[in-house]
Amino acid sequence: MAPAARQNGLPSRPLVPVFRRNLSLSSGVMPFILLVLASCCILASCGEPQPYRVGFLTSRDIDPERYSLLSGTFDYAIDSYQKGRVAGSPLFAGGKQKHERPVEMVPLRMENRPESVIEAARRLINQEGVQAIIGPLLSNPALQAAKVAETAGIPLIVPTATNPEITEGRDYVFRACADDRQQAAFLSRYINTRYPESVPAVIYLNGDNYSTSVASRFIREFESLGGSVRPVLSYTRDTQDELVRELSEISAAGSELVFLPLLFDDLFSTYTLLRASGFEGIVFGPDSWDGITADELPMYDNTFYATYWSSRIATEANMRFVGGYKKRFQQMPASSEAMVYDSVFLLLQALERAGSTDPAAVAEGLRKREDFSSLSGLLEFDENGNPQRHMYIHEIINGLVSPVPEHDL
Repeated sequence: MAPAARQNGLPSRPLVPVFRRNLSLSSGVMPFILLVLASCCILASCGEPQPYRVGFLTSRDIDPERYSLLSGTFDYAIDSYQKGRVAGSPLFAGGKQKHERPVEMVPLRMENRPESVIEAARRLINQEGVQAIIGPLLSNPALQAAKVAETAGIPLIVPTATNPEITEGRDYVFRACADDRQQAAFLSRYINTRYPESVPAVIYLNGDNYSTSVASRFIREFESLGGSVRPVLSYTRDTQDELVRELSEISAAGSELVFLPLLFDDLFSTYTLLRASGFEGIVFGPDSWDGITADELPMYDNTFYATYWSSRIATEANMRFVGGYKKRFQQMPASSEAMVYDSVFLLLQALERAGSTDPAAVAEGLRKREDFSSLSGLLEFDENGNPQRHMYIHEIINGLVSPVPEHDL
């Protein structure tokens, strides 16, 4: 089956040139055509191997510019791996092999509804014939896609979906980023150290898997360190008007910090309401804040968030990635692009180690939990397919994102 066309005007990159000529099917030409076709079949069976097809499952909610960067990063990772541009690993010592299997991205975008996610994941597997999937990027759709991949026996790596339930108890589902437990523990320690005696408030979206998971784990971790969290405010999109009235509780409690584990539009609207209520203290968030657009950054001035990647990571692989990304896309990468890049590398390393394209063999290669090369250095997976990631703090100052030096953490 022909590869799916790239969306948003981004064409799929063909693996080999395709040539067409108009031939008359006369009696003299037909035997020649049959001979050529037979020869092509023989050459195909012993020549270059067929592409290793990898699905890239993303949401339609991602704006065209961001999607272009994410899908472009996927291609960038394939190029980097196959051409051996990334140093620091024995995997690249020999450069590109003569009969290296080409890797083909098969992009597909879906709505953030369970039925749409399930349909899209099944289409990639049953119709497009992919042998692995990277994505979705968010926890809610990733929970649905993980069920489909596990049932079908197809490896799936989520780049930035952090809910622990996505990978738990599954043999074919893995994660490239830190999960909610890691970032909740990290933020709790950071707040407890940098703002001792503080009593942070929490506002979360009830019914959203990501928001409730991060909020509950942060509260539990912070209280385990002897701290207190109050008030804890929850709302739904239908009850946001009630939240406006409840925001006064934050000022009444004397809170100086507020934790907002929210995504995109929910973050924007709740943050705006919080500031409009008169709160002038410090607001902070988890990895979802990496999705704040450049146009929105000025309104989040003097805030900070946790993430699992930094442009300042001093590995040779990361420095090459950042330099190559800036040259290719004329801007700095975000954590989401870095995790897409790492997801591709993790998959291709597992493919290489397995010595086979069989999905079960590739998944077994990931489950062995051996050291994998990543932008952050060597990674090991736990029994639930989660890597042990170092966490970082990014501050938003004067409309710019600034990584906090590690010695300040």
